[in-house]
Amino acid sequence: MAVAPADGGARVVAVDWMRGLVMVLMTIDHASEFFNSGRFRGDSAYLVPLQETSTSALQFLTRNVTHLCAPSFVFLAGLSIALSVAKREARAQRTVVIDAHLVGRALTLFGCEAFLSLLAPGHHVLLQVLWAIGFAILASVLTRRLSISMQVALATLWLVGSEALTLQLSPPGAEPSTPALMFLVPGHQGAVMSLYPALPWLAIFVLGQAFGHWSIEARRIEPERVARRLFQFAALGLLVFFVVRFVDGYGNMGLYRGDDGQQGGLASALRWLHVSKYPPSLSFVALEVGLMALLLALFEGLALRRAARVREHGLLVVLGRTALFYYMLHFIVLGAALALSGLEEGSLGLGASYALAIACVLLLYPLCRAYLAFERRTRGARTG
Repeated sequence: MAVAPADGGARVVAVDWMRGLVMVLMTIDHASEFFNSGRFRGDSAYLVPLQETSTSALQFLTRNVTHLCAPSFVFLAGLSIALSVAKREARAQRTVVIDAHLVGRALTLFGCEAFLSLLAPGHHVLLQVLWAIGFAILASVLTRRLSISMQVALATLWLVGSEALTLQLSPPGAEPSTPALMFLVPGHQGAVMSLYPALPWLAIFVLGQAFGHWSIEARRIEPERVARRLFQFAALGLLVFFVVRFVDGYGNMGLYRGDDGQQGGLASALRWLHVSKYPPSLSFVALEVGLMALLLALFEGLALRRAARVREHGLLVVLGRTALFYYMLHFIVLGAALALSGLEEGSLGLGASYALAIACVLLLYPLCRAYLAFERRTRGARTG
């Protein structure tokens, strides 16, 4: 449901809610990364494949729930780019101006990633989610010219077929080249430390871009169609996840379930959820994008029912509308808390990590609210 904020531009509040939820979950994950001694790290055949013997179910589930963040963040970035481009086209902006805007946004994200690299210990060039989204926005100069069906076809082709290419060119255990780290697999080589190689995440971005283009017309004709399509998308994703994990072969990026059901109970359930995030396997994408689509469909339904009663200063709305600002600040706050405390990284427990995450959200919420108000004033001054 589109809601008109103070700056006069149309917003899709369900997307803001979803992005705001992602910001909260992301804060839990990163607080755990900074402070949690028992943090689960075994979500890649390329990095640390197994950690089950030393990790509690709660530690695993905390990490697993936050897997929702990156795919949602990337998908919603693609969706938002589609809406932004459509708005500019409706104002009859020239193609070259729109392309320049996209290049500028990509360069901004590359700059933010470089800044975080400077703050991180070890003097590494970090290739994290901002690198992946920045590359995807840069690529959208080309992908936005494709039809919706072509965007979906290319993204699906990569998601289904990329494992064969990835394992052939750079299998687990092999020493990856710098181009492989930038675009194909995670790892560490020289000064480059990559967790988000660009191409796998580009496929998720393009899916979001295609859905964004489709949703523009759907919202104009029948807004309820958007939620219905999202429910269908969610069902398809979860079905693909179940089939791929059940077969326990191709589609898992080397991180197999390896469970014949004899363990039973929680142990078997956790092995089903133990999917490869680095790089994202087909099973990982199907599960996480399916869950995101389900949540986004529920938010769409809620927005339709609430209509004009949406709280402009609600926590999720504010964090969702200031996502990049919040993303940068939360790293600074958590890093400063660790440095000022005098603690070693990973020296506390899971409970302390949750408490610090909550404190970080509560601290940054008024700053994000003030930034949002400032952004609206400056935008209004430019258009007034």
